[in-house]
Amino acid sequence: MTSLDDLIKNGLKEEDQELVRQFAQPTLPEEIAATFRGRLRWMVALVWFFTILFSGLMFFCLYQLFHVETVRSLILCATGVGFSVVAVSMYKMWYWMQLNQNAVLREIKRVELQLAVLAQHNRSS
Repeated sequence: MTSLDDLIKNGLKEEDQELVRQFAQPTLPEEIAATFRGRLRWMVALVWFFTILFSGLMFFCLYQLFHVETVRSLILCATGVGFSVVAVSMYKMWYWMQLNQNAVLREIKRVELQLAVLAQHNRSS
């Protein structure tokens, strides 16, 4: 922490410090759980479903890739692996962008809270 953060924290009242604790940086499992409570929870559930589905397809095609006899089957399994890797990558990128968006919104709310506390402090002085 910086000295400015320490000064802000020391200047807050007890109830304000509780609000700051509420907006503390959550752990990764807490962030993942929070995505299932947001507006886009149906979309997050769908992305998780398709990520698991395409991961399973990728492992199945990868297993079959080493056990096929014909060149046509080899090309088909390799294409399945490639398509599945791209699909899972795209879903994961979308999901990480959602996690990043939630983190940015959380920081904006923290700044708003700090500004409100400073404005209230200036009015009372």
